[in-house]
Amino acid sequence: MHTPPDQARSPKHAAFERLLKLLRVKQGFQFFILVCPDPRERDRLIGQLAATPEIAERPTLRIDLAEQGSAASAPADVSTLEDRLHAEAGENGLVHLVNGDGWLNPDRLSQLNLHRNALAARVNAALLWWLPEPTVVSLAKTAPDLWSWRTAVVAFEPAPVSERPALQPEALQPSGFMVLQQMPQQLREARIAELQGMVDAVGDPEQRLALVLEWADLLISLGQLSEALIVLHTDGLTSAANAHQENGRALVQGRVADILTTRGELDEALRIRTEEQLPVYERLGDVRSKAITHGKIADILTARGELDEALRIRTEEQLPVYEHLGDVREKAITQGQIADILTARGQLDEALRIRTEEQLPVYERLGDVRSKAITQGKIADILTARGEFDEALRIRTEEELPVYERLGDVRSKAITQGQIADILTARGEFDEALRIRTEEELPVYERLGDVRSKAITQGKIADILTARGQLDEALRIRTEEQLPVYERLGDARSLLVGRANLAITLLQRAAPGDQAEARRLLMLALDDARRLKLPREMHSIEAALASIDSSE
Repeated sequence: MHTPPDQARSPKHAAFERLLKLLRVKQGFQFFILVCPDPRERDRLIGQLAATPEIAERPTLRIDLAEQGSAASAPADVSTLEDRLHAEAGENGLVHLVNGDGWLNPDRLSQLNLHRNALAARVNAALLWWLPEPTVVSLAKTAPDLWSWRTAVVAFEPAPVSERPALQPEALQPSGFMVLQQMPQQLREARIAELQGMVDAVGDPEQRLALVLEWADLLISLGQLSEALIVLHTDGLTSAANAHQENGRALVQGRVADILTTRGELDEALRIRTEEQLPVYERLGDVRSKAITHGKIADILTARGELDEALRIRTEEQLPVYEHLGDVREKAITQGQIADILTARGQLDEALRIRTEEQLPVYERLGDVRSKAITQGKIADILTARGEFDEALRIRTEEELPVYERLGDVRSKAITQGQIADILTARGEFDEALRIRTEEELPVYERLGDVRSKAITQGKIADILTARGQLDEALRIRTEEQLPVYERLGDARSLLVGRANLAITLLQRAAPGDQAEARRLLMLALDDARRLKLPREMHSIEAALASIDSSE
């Protein structure tokens, strides 16, 4: 969801108010640990501090400790950092130390522990260390004396989430599913009609099961999730039973779990993975399928914000299997998924290291240009999160987009153009971002019959219109073009986020009746977020409701 501009500018957050109070009551050396995993939320808070009376008058220094990326210029060691702080911090200044998750390794933490007295004596300023939670835990354990000197630990919630592309089914044939998404809508619909007539006429149970799975995949690719579930629960399970293949039922159940995950029904999806699929692959001794299922479980846990357990599964249950099998491609893919979790936890330096040192070289050796382009896109995601827009834009336009053009992959090209529009929007270049959304991206999804991606793109267009003050048209798009799609798809997560975004836009317009309707929409969204056990969404919606209560 997106924070209204007036709410973003007014520092009403309890944690922010606590930090302000502590900064005002004491001058000289202070040592703050500020827990914030999202670089964009961190930079927004730093901007709020800079605009706050009294704080704005104090000298401010920002030191970037990132060691990965083209713009990296971190101090070589703690002594170098101390010297720079002494020279540049200023009397009663504020020093923001950012992107330190990779820099604060065990050796430097030990050095900081030894340098704490010198820091306090030489630096007459408040040190604000912006760190993700795992790095804070490491700091407390590795540098206990320094930790005891902390002025305060202030934790900020992650930035609100927005609509994101749903997980797509990958079991059995991930590359085949990608091919389906590239097929024109008319061809897929024609093939579905053909399969409907073929399935009952096929006598061989194994062949029939294969046709049923293809039928379901085609329906899923067109966003017809309810129809796909019916096919899987009827023809799919029957065909699997007749085939007398123990893994046949597991394959069908895996497709069902994929759909439930896409629709936000995570509890049932998780039950299927753990109770219906895993035991089958364990009995069959199918270590590869077991590892893939573990990965699907980690996907669900990641979606629910249970990042520690998801990371444990990736590193302990999945990665060793691919290493044992000598499957370098699957190992690289899993390392990328580990990097995804680290990125979500704010550990961007380590995530960037994995992308550049562990993943990219594998795909280069394999000559896998598509996977290399996808990984470069992930690197651009991290750079965008850190505000390095120019380099992120260069990667998108020079490294990633040309690959999809050469491959004729129109869908991946459209997704990348949308990510370019994201960067342009962040830089305030709304006209070009809007042109890309309407002329380059949206028509592709329309031709492919990809109704979910079309709805997500329409939401992005509404975001741009909202930023430009065109609230009535933004509201029309959300109400008429976006939400009805999520309702038809049964996509509960996207629906609750869409309702919350609609509510926030109503609060910005502030016409008669808008606040009451916004409250109604937020309450519906909160009920769904609680039912689906989505903690980040719950927090964001509760914060929006609190802003209504405080204004009444």
